[in-house]
Amino acid sequence: MLHQGLWYDRDGKAIGVADMVRLCRDHEYRVVARDFVGRTEVCTVWLGFDHSFRGRVPLLFETIVFGGRMDQYQRRYTTEEAARTGHDKVLASVRRLSEP
Repeated sequence: MLHQGLWYDRDGKAIGVADMVRLCRDHEYRVVARDFVGRTEVCTVWLGFDHSFRGRVPLLFETIVFGGRMDQYQRRYTTEEAARTGHDKVLASVRRLSEP
């Protein structure tokens, strides 16, 4: 993945503003994974905008936890594959911390 722009699709391809707007309107496209452990939510989404702020590689996906002991914990990823793997790891941590 070459770092050449600000907006990217889920495959890491640089896109223009019109495509970014269209994809941002598609909820199913934006949400990569979403799970609940009790009242705690673990959500991984495609951001579209490079959140590395012009770092070496674009960060296009984010996992964030809402609620529980890991509330507001977040991780960012370059690829959808890494995001899915990261989501599963964060979800496993939330489950461990939620056990009685």
